[in-house]
Amino acid sequence: MENLTAPAVPGNDIVTNAEFVAETELTEKQPSVLGTVFRSIFIEGPKDFIGGIFGFFRRYFRHYGESFRFFKRPSLKVAPFEKNDFKENAMQSFELALIFTAALIFMIKQSWIPVNNDLQEKYGNDIFQLFFELIIFVIFALAYFAQILLSVLAGRLLRFLFSVPVTRRESDVLFCYLNNAFFSIAALLAFVFRCGMQYDQIQGTSTESGIMTFCFLTSFCLVTWWSVNFARLNRLSVVRKLFFYIFSILLFTLLYGLGTSAICLFIIGA
Repeated sequence: MENLTAPAVPGNDIVTNAEFVAETELTEKQPSVLGTVFRSIFIEGPKDFIGGIFGFFRRYFRHYGESFRFFKRPSLKVAPFEKNDFKENAMQSFELALIFTAALIFMIKQSWIPVNNDLQEKYGNDIFQLFFELIIFVIFALAYFAQILLSVLAGRLLRFLFSVPVTRRESDVLFCYLNNAFFSIAALLAFVFRCGMQYDQIQGTSTESGIMTFCFLTSFCLVTWWSVNFARLNRLSVVRKLFFYIFSILLFTLLYGLGTSAICLFIIGA
């Protein structure tokens, strides 16, 4: 019969919870449980919440800053583009269009911006709003993909015609960044225009053509800025530079002018 009173084998002593707590209290002074919970709820919680809000806005402010920096230095060999993820940049550009649209829908429901009664009543219906948001998502997704596809193909054409010293993948990423910059700017312009007007107010007037002219003029200025710096950074010859300026400025002003105008007029009519 097993001897239950036999001494424990050395090295296999059973340490109870009480002994562990007592030993811990002797070697290390622990903060009080209530103090830790209080600090977590009333100090660390609000701090993380506020920090998250600031981080959210800082993310998109940085996105716009990098977009304008790309017009000045369109190269994957300079900061911050040598380390950036172009997929994240594309996602942020697409997210901005959805964020601006959601903000506009909220302001329409609150009557903070111009809106007719019929449209406001429709947005007051949760089912209609959900359906309309889904339609907007699909339209933006198709518009973004169509524009980036044309941008990348145009970039490959320029690389072939003017022997730009970049690989095919580098070219695709560069023109992906260019497309993202224009798409983000178009979303911002559409938001600003919609805050001040509705399409019913400007349809068939000089304001409508003025918005399109402004979009084309903005695209022309930014494309020219990008084109000059792109040719300089890739050290194109004088002759190739001249033809590159003419071809790229005409091509991308048309592409992004039309794209920006379409997005602005679509959002103004929403």
